[in-house]
This record gives sequence, structure tokens and C-alpha cells, in this order.
Amino acid sequence: MRRTVFFSLVFFLLQAFHTLKAQQQGTAPRQLDSLTRLMQSHPPPEVQMKVFIGLSDYWRSRDNNKAMAYARQMSDIARSRQDKLYIGIAAFVEGNVYNSADQLDSALNRYRQALKILEPLKEKTAVYYQARVWNNKGIILQKKDSAGQYLDILLNTVVPLAEKIKDSAMIGHAYVNIISLMVYSGRYEKALSYYDAIIGLYKKFLPDEMLAIAYLAYVRGTLFSGIPDLNFAGKNLALARARLAKDTSSRVWINYYGMAGGLAFTANQYTRALQCFDSGLALNARWKVGYDALTLVWGKAETYYKMNRVQEAKRAMYELDKFVSIYNMKADRIALLRKIAFLEAATGNYPLAYRKLDEYVQRMDTANLLKANVAIADLEEKYQNAQKQHEIELLQSKSRFNRYLTLSSIALTLLLVLLLLLLRSRYRARKAAAEQEATLLLQKIQQQQQEQQYEVARALLEGEERERRRLAGDLHDGLGGMLATARMNLTGLTDGAGDTQRGLDKVIGQLDQSVNELRRIARNMIPEALLRSGLETALTDLCASLPADKINVDYQMIGIPDTTPGQQELVIYRIVQELLTNVLRHAGATEIFVQCSQRDHTFHITVEDNGKGLDDVADGNNKGIGIANVRNRVAFLRGRMDIRSAPGKGTAIDIELHLT
Repeated sequence: MRRTVFFSLVFFLLQAFHTLKAQQQGTAPRQLDSLTRLMQSHPPPEVQMKVFIGLSDYWRSRDNNKAMAYARQMSDIARSRQDKLYIGIAAFVEGNVYNSADQLDSALNRYRQALKILEPLKEKTAVYYQARVWNNKGIILQKKDSAGQYLDILLNTVVPLAEKIKDSAMIGHAYVNIISLMVYSGRYEKALSYYDAIIGLYKKFLPDEMLAIAYLAYVRGTLFSGIPDLNFAGKNLALARARLAKDTSSRVWINYYGMAGGLAFTANQYTRALQCFDSGLALNARWKVGYDALTLVWGKAETYYKMNRVQEAKRAMYELDKFVSIYNMKADRIALLRKIAFLEAATGNYPLAYRKLDEYVQRMDTANLLKANVAIADLEEKYQNAQKQHEIELLQSKSRFNRYLTLSSIALTLLLVLLLLLLRSRYRARKAAAEQEATLLLQKIQQQQQEQQYEVARALLEGEERERRRLAGDLHDGLGGMLATARMNLTGLTDGAGDTQRGLDKVIGQLDQSVNELRRIARNMIPEALLRSGLETALTDLCASLPADKINVDYQMIGIPDTTPGQQELVIYRIVQELLTNVLRHAGATEIFVQCSQRDHTFHITVEDNGKGLDDVADGNNKGIGIANVRNRVAFLRGRMDIRSAPGKGTAIDIELHLT
């Protein structure tokens, strides 16, 4: 899991890591004064150019404008002397300044100029700078998503040139870069085994800042090995810090805080990880280099996500999206789209989440298809070249060697077919996985929407019950009291005789009926029997309360437990109450059958009548307020309702509820 989360973090950390390792080490601060004094002594031009190289290297990681000014002063002296070696070196130094500022195209242009001048020269210094130019050119190719080309340059160009001039320090630098690429490609255990050998062999040739970078690579390789050894990683992080302590202005401190944050993240110390990433960003503000900032912002985004601080994680991810777009990092762009989709879903922005996920699927498919097309074109070119070579050899001779070439061509054709089939299979598998992931996200979104609807229904029902209780209290305490007082006053006036007496008796009778009706309404609004005696008793009283002179009620209560009533029991009571009210008001029935039963967590309700029935059940158009209320309450308890009815044949309603 941690490998997946920090994959892009590793990639961006490697950019600054390779750049610092491969370039000539910047002059230490304690040597700056000596270089400045040396320039003040007006040395000869040869010495001035070497001093300008040192000064440009020193300021490259601190002030790009000063670094470029020294590089151009060196170039002016070299051109005035028509010194090809130092003209080429000056182009290389200018390229380094552009590289440090992430002006990659300008840096590549200067490196090409430097190689064009230096490659014809055979002296040792020229070969030394050729190796450095090739290395830094490879770093830029890696930044442009061509890590394979960089590895090829290291193995086939940089190392041979360094071995040619027997430069142990440069060989050490090159091998550390090679192993860093192993870390980037996921070969962590292999990389760690090489680090031990290389540090032991070339340690004495590496300056402090370079050793610090090597120790940080140890940390990286350890964190992303099969079973991360956090103690081992912490020790190497401390070694890197000790080396960097000698130069507090070194830009490598940014990478140090990035790896310190990565170590804290892996150890689930998320607050510490945020502190480290913020420290790195504060340092990076001095140089304002995109790759370094991107690394640290990515770390913050992943850490916020782990801490469930979703809004902050989302803001960081969108900030990352700007960097990734600027540097055209296709793989990281795809991974970022997937992460943003899940964050948008987590914050309830489902339409945008779906669009981001759809873009992720399309980009992933496009990226895989492009890779497949490139591989196919490469295989076809190799096959065509082999065929041409075979035809030439066939014209020259009819020997067994020609037959061997024929067999080789056939084998290459078969290999091409197999590779094409493999690429197609992998493409389809990845597309299917992406579609499955999109389906799962949609299901999650639908589930969250259902849960939101459930919460809304619960809030509505609770609000309705609160309002019922309030109205019942007002009716009983307010209007009920007033009616009772009026009856008492009228009773006191019953001493008269004749028509007056009869009129008062009639009014008192009407008041008694009003009080009884008021009490019935209050009881319906607050089912006291439910609160006092439980659900079974409350339902029994409800059925028994129907007017026996108007309708015959047959009711059965089966297996209803005697538990303390809660929200679910109140909803069940309201469902039965609403169904009976609908029968009395609209059905014109003379008989009602009510059966309520419970088994485990399932509650069944059946209400049948012999009334006039419904004529719109088949079309599902029975949208009366009463039935709508019943449906809402059934949905709240995640149940189902079935209505069977026909005009003149009565109605039967079956309900199944799921209790928790």
C-alpha cells in the first residue's frame, strides 16, 4: 500500500537527487571566500575561467542570476582567447544553471552545443566534461519521462568515458545514479545490495553533500523494499543530516526533508510528516524550483488523505495537478486523476468525481495504447531491418549461414506476433480493471446517496412526531382545558326550566362530545398505550378503538416481543394507524382483517377490507397522501409494500419491514 501511495513521491524526489549527484559538486561555503580573494588578485585568464566555474557551481543552488553571470563571464574570456575547450565547458556550465532552474529545453540546447565542441577533443579534461554533459543530458531525459534513455546513457556512455580517464569519483557518481534508477523502477532489494558495495568502494572519493545524497538513497531504497526496516532508514537519515550540517545552505536539505517526511509517513507519524514537508517547502521558496516543490506538495496531499483531512488533501491534489500539467508527467497525471476522483466523491461532489474517473480511464487507455504502438513500431522496424539484412546476405551466398538468417527471421516474426498478442491482452485486462473500478465507485456513490435519503427520511419522521407531540399537548392542555371550563360554567346555569333548560342540556351534550373527540385526537397523536404497554398492546387498543357499530374488526398479534418502544416501533404503529384510517375514510368497508407478526428482525403487516377497492393499483398511480405516508415509512425501515385490489372487491395490503 505504501509503495502505491508514495510511487510518485519517489519519482519526483529522484529528479533533484540525480541532478545533484551527477553534476559537479558545488563549492562549499568555506571555499567561497578563497575564490573571491583569488579573483581580487587579478589572476591570469586560465585561472579566472576555473574560478568562474567554481563560483557558478556554488551559486547555482543558491542564486541562479549570479550563477549565470559567472558562467557568461567565463564564456566571454574563452571566446576572446578562442579556447575551444573552455568554450565547450562554458556551454556546459550555462546548461547546468538552466537545469537547476528547470528550464529544461534551454539546458538541452546548451548541452548539445557543449558536446558538439568537446567531442572532437581528445585531451583528458575534454573527456571528463563530455561524461558530465552526457550525464546531465540524461537527467533531463528522465525528467521528460525517458528513464530508460538515461540508464542507457549511464551504462554505455558515462561509465566508459569515466573509466577511460580513470576518474573514480565520477564512476562512483554514475553508479549511484544507476542504482537510483533501480529504486525508481521498483528493484529495491537489488539496489540496496549495490549501495553497500559502491559506498564502501567509492566513499573516499565522494564529498559530504554527495554522501548525504547517497544516504538519502539508502533511506529511499529501504522504505520501498519488501519489508521496510524503519530503524535502518532512520540511521541513514541521521547520517545524511550529519553530512549536510556542514553546509546549512545546501539545496539537498529539501530532499532531506522530503525523505524525513516519507519515513514519518511510513511510520504512521502523520503530524511529523506534515512538519517535514512544510520545512522543505519553506526552504524551496528560496529557489522556487518546480520539481522540488511538487515532491513536497505530493507528500502533504497523501498525508492529509491518510489523516482524513479530505478538503486539505483535495486542495493539495489540485495544486499538484498544475505542476504535473506543466512538466507533462503522463503517468503521474493518470494517478492524480484517480486520486482526485475519490476525493471528490468523498466530499459529495459526485458529478465531478465521475468526470475525473472517466478522464482517468480514457487517459490510462490512451497511455497504454501509445506504449503498445511504440513497442509495435519498434518491433516492426527491427523485423524489417532483419529482413533487409537477410536479403543482402542471400545475394552474397547460399551457405548455411543464410539458412540460419532465414530461421532467425521466422523466429523474429513469431516473436512479433506473440508480443502483439501479449500487448493486446494486457491492454484489455487493464481496461477491464479500470472499468470495474469505475463501476465500484458508482456503486459507492449510489450507496452514499441511499444513506443520505435514509437520513433525510429519518429526520422528517422525527420532526413529524415532535410536531404531533407538540400539537397533542397544546390540544389537551389548552383547548381541552377551555372546553372543560366552559362545560362547568354551563352546568352551573342549569337551574332554569323549560326551553332554556333543554337548550343548556343540548349545549352541554355537544361539549361532552367535543371533549371526547379532542381526547381521541390527542391519543392518536401521542399513542400513550405504546409508550406505556408496548407495541402489541398499542396495536390491539388501536384496532379495538374502531367504531364497532360501523365496522367489524378481526385482528391478530403474533410473536411481537415486549420491548421498550423506540423509533422503529413508533413507525410501525403509524403505518397500521394510517392504513386503518384510510379504510374508515375511503373504503366504505364493513369488515377489516388486521394481522401483525414478527419473526427475528422481520415484521409483517397485513390489512384486508371488503370495501370498494382501488382502480389504479395496476398502473402504480395510487398517489394519495395516506398511501404516500405509508410508503415513506416503509422505505425508512428498508421494507417493501404490496397492494392487491380491484374495484368492488376490496383491498389487501401486505408489508414486510426489516428491523435492526
